[in-house]
Amino acid sequence: MTRRDLLQAGPLAAAGALSAADSKWPAKADRHPYQGLKVGMTSYSTREWPLEASVKALKKMGIGYISIKDVHLPLGSTREERRAAKKKIEDNGLTILGCGVINLKNDEREIRRALEYVREMGAPIAVVAPDPPALPVLNQVVKDFDLRVAIHNHGPEDKKFPSPYDVFDAIQNLDPKIGCCVDVGHTFRMGIDPAAAIRKCAPRLYDVHLKDLTRDPGAPDLKPKNVAVGTGVVDVVSVLRALVEMRYAYHVALEYEIEPENPIAGIAASFGFIRGVLAAV
Repeated sequence: MTRRDLLQAGPLAAAGALSAADSKWPAKADRHPYQGLKVGMTSYSTREWPLEASVKALKKMGIGYISIKDVHLPLGSTREERRAAKKKIEDNGLTILGCGVINLKNDEREIRRALEYVREMGAPIAVVAPDPPALPVLNQVVKDFDLRVAIHNHGPEDKKFPSPYDVFDAIQNLDPKIGCCVDVGHTFRMGIDPAAAIRKCAPRLYDVHLKDLTRDPGAPDLKPKNVAVGTGVVDVVSVLRALVEMRYAYHVALEYEIEPENPIAGIAASFGFIRGVLAAV
């Protein structure tokens, strides 16, 4: 059968003929594209897009996990609104692995409302930025919920928890369900190796926000800015290797902070780089 014959026979016949003719070729190994990691995205990355457009884009890219930011579903939403949002996400084949980042004051009612929001969305992790005085109250409230809480570090400007080590130290005497969310970019800005931080916080590491950074030569303060993963200066390969070696079981969430009106090219490039690295690890 010639190439022209195959094309005229149609795709199914062509596929069958090629399969029969080329069975001597080894088949591609059937392996998880992300080495078993639950690679997804924070919906903050598409904050200028409606929720439905965001989840459809992720579905098209073959991404199965998402963390919801309140820009897509306000904390004050009703149960009906939460149910509708959850259905919209799940109908597109995505699993909600987190909600946040949620700011928490030292207010028990506020903390309970936040965790109820997370529970009603079916997420196993609440990613939070609590005021330090709120930790004792959070410690009591979390006992009433079947979910984990990951405290997010926000870098040098953060007066609460700038480094994942600040979080890790603060939670040592708290309920084991309270842990860390290591933000790779903010950790790098602290002058800390993100892979080392991930390994140190491993016993209580419940979420990772993955990003890459570069420096803009045109900026007077040379402040690092977010770029597509793999195009900056962060050693993302070491981060991913650490997570694979740990057999990390929680969300590895891409957080793409730039180009909010049209982020898809950068998001797709980031996922492509992550997939390529993990194929070689």
